[in-house]
Amino acid sequence: VTASDADVERPNNIIYFLTGPGIDIENPSDSNFDINKATGEIFVLKPLNRDPPHGRASWKFTVFAQDEGGEGLVGFTEVQINLKDVNDNAPQFPNGIAYGNVTENGTIGMHVMTIKAEDFDDINEGTNAK
Repeated sequence: VTASDADVERPNNIIYFLTGPGIDIENPSDSNFDINKATGEIFVLKPLNRDPPHGRASWKFTVFAQDEGGEGLVGFTEVQINLKDVNDNAPQFPNGIAYGNVTENGTIGMHVMTIKAEDFDDINEGTNAK
């Protein structure tokens, strides 16, 4: 991100800060994102998971820009990071083992059972969950 400052008589050295979900100010090692305080470049610090049950498809946080080297006025903007789905989940059978019964005199082609697999990849994005 880049901020600008219209003041001409004051130092223009802008310092950037992040706050919001994925940013732990008290324990930065737990943060998912960080920002270069001088350039505004935002970095991912850890692998991000998009898929349920513990992932999230998007991250929203706030970037603050403060002039005069962090001592002056503050501006801010909202940032949203959208994670694209990749095929990183194998289909699973949620009930584990499936049991069915067939009579010994059943006919050829007789329906025995239907089982369903689920895939945590996003069904609405690409073919990863098909």
